[in-house]
Amino acid sequence: MDHLEYEELINPESFYKDWTDEEFIVWITRPSVDEDYLKITLKNLESSQMYEKCSIVKQLLELHEEHKGI
Repeated sequence: MDHLEYEELINPESFYKDWTDEEFIVWITRPSVDEDYLKITLKNLESSQMYEKCSIVKQLLELHEEHKGI
């Protein structure tokens, strides 16, 4: 069995490595996720150059902004 170090486990590339976009969307839109979590996730994804996932998070942040204006 391959044991991952803590740093590898929290690294977005390791964590989201085999996730489909649909699985990622389910994870990132779960009820406990708020705007701050999305911003932190976006920053972490950007630092790992996971730009496809960044795009999804940016769309969700835009939706949060639109709902604030209502």
